[in-house]
Amino acid sequence: MLEPPDPFDEADRIAALRALAILDTPPEERFDRLTRLAQHLFGVPVALVSLIDSQRQWFKSSQGLEVSETPRNISFCGHAILDDRVFLIPDAALDPRFADNPLVSGVPHIRFYAGYPLTLRTGQRAGTLCVIDYQPREVSAEQLNMLRDLAQCVSEELEWGRQLARASEHALFQARYVSIIASSEDAIISKTLDGVITTWNPAAVALFGYTKQEAVGQRMAMLIPPGRENEESGILARILRGERIEHFETVRLSKGGQLVDVSVSISPILDEDGKITGTSRIVRDITGRVKIERMKAEFISTVSHELRTPLTSIRGSLGLMAGGVAGELPPQAKSLVDVAYKNCERLILLVNDILDMEKIEAGKMDFHPQTIRLIPLLKQALEGNMAYAQQFGVTYELAGDLSDVTLFLDINRFLQVMANLLSNAAKFSPAGAKVLVAVNADDSRVRISVSDQGCGIPGQFRGQIFQKFSQADSSDTRKKGGTGLGLVISRAIVEQMGGKIGFDSKPDVLTVFYVEFPLWRQPIPAGADEA
Repeated sequence: MLEPPDPFDEADRIAALRALAILDTPPEERFDRLTRLAQHLFGVPVALVSLIDSQRQWFKSSQGLEVSETPRNISFCGHAILDDRVFLIPDAALDPRFADNPLVSGVPHIRFYAGYPLTLRTGQRAGTLCVIDYQPREVSAEQLNMLRDLAQCVSEELEWGRQLARASEHALFQARYVSIIASSEDAIISKTLDGVITTWNPAAVALFGYTKQEAVGQRMAMLIPPGRENEESGILARILRGERIEHFETVRLSKGGQLVDVSVSISPILDEDGKITGTSRIVRDITGRVKIERMKAEFISTVSHELRTPLTSIRGSLGLMAGGVAGELPPQAKSLVDVAYKNCERLILLVNDILDMEKIEAGKMDFHPQTIRLIPLLKQALEGNMAYAQQFGVTYELAGDLSDVTLFLDINRFLQVMANLLSNAAKFSPAGAKVLVAVNADDSRVRISVSDQGCGIPGQFRGQIFQKFSQADSSDTRKKGGTGLGLVISRAIVEQMGGKIGFDSKPDVLTVFYVEFPLWRQPIPAGADEA
């Protein structure tokens, strides 16, 4: 007996068969009428719609046979699906491939078999429409053509069933999708690539004031306030590059002309071929949150400004007292004055950082860039922060004397960034350690690195390192103090001057913070300040 081999596309064939979702389903009249017709046209006792699964042949429709399936390895249909032509066996007892097959030598004693493959639109052959007799027989070419036509009808029924199932699933999905859109508290809007609104849910009506009839068919531009016209083109360009935009905060215009603070998440709409045909956006009203944030910022700004003047006066007075201007203080009193002076310094630092953050967020931080030689400026930064490092028993060292490196930046802002990096490195270094400041340059950029051998940055905290008020939450770190604003301010300053800031850290081994700036190619004019 010759067992049927697997077709060359067996994995795809099995996947296509199972995608029909028809295996082990009840009999259906649409298939039974075709097997009855085949049985009548050939005058045979058995006609089957046989689907070839991985280990069996299963009969979706069976005329004249009581069983619902048989093993694939003894099946005739397993051979029939190897070709796209009819598979014909006039007398199985005389065919060496089947003479000792248990279906031939035993019950039901098959002699005649003719099977035509059921070919799907994707090219795979799912099974056969076959006719069987218990007597040898010959058939005409006309009969075989009729079997082919009936097999094509069975294939179309299989495809129609799959399409019907898909349509039902799609209709169910659409119904659920519509229900979700209708009940969503967020505005859900879709539009074509050329900006025409195609869907507008009840939440969009509540948010923007336009009814569905007023919005659908109109252009999205009616929601864009003056001065923000370029946002939509930028969003579309990103979507066409395959991006999804999450929580983009902006301002939109309502029907009554009021500005609405919103957070927008945008996704592409794809057709059946995967081509982008439009965008879908979820729009959330964040007016309340933005109002609270503005009130908080205004409150902090007002308090900070009001604190700065008295704090400066208090610090000056305490400094004079600590310096003995008012006479020699008793040791206990001097100790208390020193503590008050240091805490006053910390408060002033916090106030200054908060005011800097306010300027950055309002876009009002002033920059006055000029050409400057880097190494003298770095030496100035190290000298200015040496006293701070000494209180931790730490020293600074400059490596890489690239005396010809010239940058174009704001000197005071650069010194502010370096003060932050140097002070962080000092306070997180063990006593007696050395903080290394290195300078490296290539043809276009220069990198300034500040390295320390302190506790490092925990892995779970690295994504937050440049966020406001961020500090690694451990006792070893909290006791070091700081406002949690220094690195945020430093990043804003560096980026405003055309640079970038980053870090590498191996806990308890080495932490390196670095800033990079483009080299300045034009020579410094004679007599220019070199710090």
